[in-house]
Amino acid sequence: MTEPQRINTLTDGVFAIAMTFLVLDVMDAAEGVDTHAQIWPTLWPKLASYIMGFLILGLLWNGHYIAASYVKRSDRTHLWLSINFLIWAALVPYPAGLLSEYYTDSLAVLIYGGNLTLAAGSLYAVWAYATKDHHLVDKDLPQQTVTALKRRLLLAMLGYLLAMAVALWQPVAGLLVFVASHLYFALTPVTEDERST
Repeated sequence: MTEPQRINTLTDGVFAIAMTFLVLDVMDAAEGVDTHAQIWPTLWPKLASYIMGFLILGLLWNGHYIAASYVKRSDRTHLWLSINFLIWAALVPYPAGLLSEYYTDSLAVLIYGGNLTLAAGSLYAVWAYATKDHHLVDKDLPQQTVTALKRRLLLAMLGYLLAMAVALWQPVAGLLVFVASHLYFALTPVTEDERST
């Protein structure tokens, strides 16, 4: 067993870099713009995907932060599950960039949704492993806290799958389901501890 601090430090670094990469796509919007009339049609899809990407990375980081705050010990499996989570979190700028160019294409929306589903699913695996028999968390951690985070991650994955299904019919409508999902999770607390503060 080892202390989980190093994986938490790596996580913060990966998220900082991924969030920074998102802005590069917005900066590219200025290229090839010759007139004022071209600025807004070129800029708004990039800006919208930047905000969506930043928000989802913030939600994933927050979910990891909450889970990590309860984890007191780590082992090899926990480290590799955490690295798997970071693989999918670090990839978010790519599908966010695709959306800025191809937001009316269902494939771009499906790639975005697939990335988010894998990220949420891998964070679920980290939390489920850490709380199995409470072996990496305090023994007195309330079961409702364990269940609350699991339920939230499962709900997120269901929301992403719903958005992907809608995107097969209408890509922009699928994106609106993603936006609604992101806003819901951004505005609702995760655990009872958060509700009372």
